[in-house]
This record gives sequence, C-alpha cells and structure tokens, in this order.
Amino acid sequence: MTRHPASKASSARAPSVFIGEQEVVDYFGVPPSKVVDVQALAGDSTDNVPGAKGIGVKTAAQLINEYGDLDTLLAKASEIKQPKRREALTDPESVKLILTSKKLVELVRDVDIATPLEDLALHEPDAKKTRLLSAGDGVHDHHEARRRNL
Repeated sequence: MTRHPASKASSARAPSVFIGEQEVVDYFGVPPSKVVDVQALAGDSTDNVPGAKGIGVKTAAQLINEYGDLDTLLAKASEIKQPKRREALTDPESVKLILTSKKLVELVRDVDIATPLEDLALHEPDAKKTRLLSAGDGVHDHHEARRRNL
C-alpha cells in the first residue's frame, strides 16, 4: 500500500490506497513504464525537476503516447506541428534540461540491498510478542484502568 501520488505526504489523515497500473494510467495518462518520460517532459517544481518549458503532464502524456518514448519524441521533435512544442523539444538548452530531468526522476535499480525484500514485507504480528510488549508497558495498564472506571 502506498499513498496516492497526489496526496500530501505529510498528511497523516490521507487514506492509503493500493496503486496499480490502472491508477498510474489514470493519474499520469501513461503506463508505469512511461512515467519517467512524462515526468522528464513535464518537470516538477516541488522537486526542482525543470522539464520542458510550457509542457505539462497532460501534454507530456499525449506526446509520449503518440511517439512511444522520450528518445523517439526528441528524435522526431522537428516534425511537431505546434511551434511552441517543437521549439521546446528542439532547442538544445531545453533538450539538455529534459535529459537532466530524466536522470533526476529515474529510479536507481542497481543498488545492492543487504536485507532481502521478503524480509521487508508486512507480516502478521506474533501474538505472544505483542502481548509481552503491551503487558506492563504502562499504556496497556492505563487503558485497562480507564475501561474499568467507565
């Protein structure tokens, strides 16, 4: 489970939801494998990712869906009919920012992890250990006393 990408990470009250492929498509307009390309184009001012001037998430998704991926889009950018988009995707400085943006949003996948992923999964708590933790910790006793008083 993870928070919805549009939720405020600091909001403890935001509901946790499962994010699957369809939710990613609904939010970004592309499948998960293309999200980095959309983010590289659209940028993200919150994370200081510059992106391409004048291209937001919807336009980025439209372009990626039309051209297939960022590399193909940049290779064929001179064919784009809209002058502002064409300029944003062919100007050398803009292209440099887009490629930098892609590096900023890409996940690093070749990191050695000391703990096996299976060990990081959620497991049912051990009932015996849970009882031991709550017994005599003061919190359990406090709640028990309040329950009796009520």
